Amino acid sequence: MSAVIPVCGGINLEYLFSRIDNSVYGAGTKLPHNVIGLLGVANGVEGDLRTGLPSQMIEVHEPARLLIVVDQTCDILDKTIAKLGTLKEWLDNDWVKFVSCHPSSRELFLYSINGWEAIELPNDYEVPLAIDSEKIILGQTETIPVHQFIRKHA
Repeated sequence: MSAVIPVCGGINLEYLFSRIDNSVYGAGTKLPHNVIGLLGVANGVEGDLRTGLPSQMIEVHEPARLLIVVDQTCDILDKTIAKLGTLKEWLDNDWVKFVSCHPSSRELFLYSINGWEAIELPNDYEVPLAIDSEKIILGQTETIPVHQFIRKHA
């Protein structure tokens, strides 16, 4: 968790903020960009340092917080969270969402600073099945829902 939270969370937030308001948190279009000291870019020869992502990188991403799902009990995850130190702020402040999937019952619990809360899925919720990821993504421009992959029988 001490590697997953800052790395994946940081990448996710860079996409999230750049997509929410690309002119403020992003870097705008990359066509007139000049790299400045490997820290960011500026538009043309003048302009402010732009540290976010250019619009061409984020146009197909829907703004969403990162969801980390761990196949473990809440009790064991509480011990793990207690060892995170300052990284616990990422979870406590909802910068990333954290879910426990109980290994045997498959129940889902969402972490918050106030403790774990059971997640109830709608009764009619069905996860689409797929054999090949290429068939799911081919021609898609919108966010693709979660799919369950099934194995081809030989």
